[in-house]
This record gives sequence, C-alpha cells and structure tokens, in this order.
Amino acid sequence: VGDQRAGSEAELDLGLTLPEIPEFLVRHERAYQPEPARGQQAGGRYLAALMHLEAHQLDDAERELRAAIKLDAETLEYRIALVDLLSRSDRLDDAKAIAEDAVTRFPNEPGSYESLGDVLRHRGESQDAKLAYLRALRIEPSEQWKIELKLGETYRELDNLGRALPFLRMSYDHAPDEPMTAVELAQTLRA
Repeated sequence: VGDQRAGSEAELDLGLTLPEIPEFLVRHERAYQPEPARGQQAGGRYLAALMHLEAHQLDDAERELRAAIKLDAETLEYRIALVDLLSRSDRLDDAKAIAEDAVTRFPNEPGSYESLGDVLRHRGESQDAKLAYLRALRIEPSEQWKIELKLGETYRELDNLGRALPFLRMSYDHAPDEPMTAVELAQTLRA
C-alpha cells in the first residue's frame, strides 16, 4: 500500500482512492483468470495429444504426451497413451521402457500391467505378455473381460488351446455384447 494521506481519500499505489477499491476488486475478480494448476496443464496437453492422434500427427501427439507426463507424473493414463502411440509407431523398445516404468510407478494398477502385456505381445514375447496379463487380472481390473480376452489370445499364440479356451469363455461370459469376445472364442473353437 502506498503512502497514506489523512482522510478517506488517501491514494494507493494503484492510483485508487479507498472508496474505489471495492469496485476495483469486483472488476478484477471478474477478469482475473488464474494460471491453471499443473494437473490442468497436463490434462490440456493430453487432450491436445488426442487431437493430434486423430489428425495422424504422431510427432506432435508424442510431444504433448511427454509434456503431460512431465507436468503430472502421477497420472497413468498419459503413460498408457504414450506406450500405445510408440507401439503403433513400431518403437517397441521405447514403448517397453515406458511400460516397465509404469509398472514400477503404479504396481497396484491393472492398466500398467495390461499396457506392458500389450507391448510384450507386440514384440512377440507372448510368454512374458501372459505373465503381465495374469498380474493385471489378479489386481481385478474394471473391465476384466478385456484382460481375459487378451490372455486367451496370448495362450492361443503360444499354441496352448487348453488354456486359451477358459479365458475366452470367461471373457465372453463377462461381456457377451462385445463382438470380439465371440469372434475370438469361435476362432479358437474352430482351431
């Protein structure tokens, strides 16, 4: 506060008199938009990445996802999206490293193990992928049928139809309206 003069008309550093301050504060509150928190910035970067993905701008999407992770390291969803992007770009070593880091950072989240399993499977490491999916299933994912479906597919890739069928049947039982559960089960039964 600037130098105060006697009386109610004392001027402040803002060039306002005391009676003008309440109106100024009301105008200021209406106009002032605080800087977003790091989490909000990260969320914005994530949404920007999704838009870049939609437009097939993979480099821009990767840059935004990495920025989101840097701003908010505690949101698994950003890491999973980056792992998926890198896998689709056949940068499997990078994808695996980020998925392994996610498992280390989020050991109680089934999504981290599912993401690692997806990368391992894409790399042709079906045995390790199976273990990652089993771990995800043990943690009780919200969409259990997806993990069961992936386990069934992975066991089929390992030529173990006896182990594939129970997982594919469970997947179908948990999500009969999901077309892939029926398709995978039918393909395995025909094999």
